[in-house]
Amino acid sequence: MRTKPFARTLEFLWQEGHTTHANPEEAENETLQMIDVYTKFAYEQAAIPVITDRKSKVGTLAGTDRTYTIEAMMGDQKASQAGTSHSHGQNFSRAFGTQFMDEIGERQHVWQTSWVINTCFVGGIIMTHGDDSGLMLHQNLHQ
Repeated sequence: MRTKPFARTLEFLWQEGHTTHANPEEAENETLQMIDVYTKFAYEQAAIPVITDRKSKVGTLAGTDRTYTIEAMMGDQKASQAGTSHSHGQNFSRAFGTQFMDEIGERQHVWQTSWVINTCFVGGIIMTHGDDSGLMLHQNLHQ
């Protein structure tokens, strides 16, 4: 089965964020909080059913400790990755030397996160709420 192009474009528009933290617990909490934000947006605003889960090691973004995803369920019973949230650990901060001074004055590498949805999410909205007769958006989206 081949991927079907939804829109031909040279660039994707991203809603993306990056954070740094002093410890792994703060970073993991941020990662989980953002996947929850995307899950709520999908259900409450876009009216798209999603499955939220952690990606396998193979599906995790390269250089990242953990990747969480929302998979949007399309009308044709296929799933589309609609958003991700990554806990990078200290992998990138070690590679790029991103550090902070801790409470006792020692330099420590930061714990990083990132999270993103992109124009594929818009495609998911259209595929979920549209058909050959047109598009009917959920009331929370067209207000």
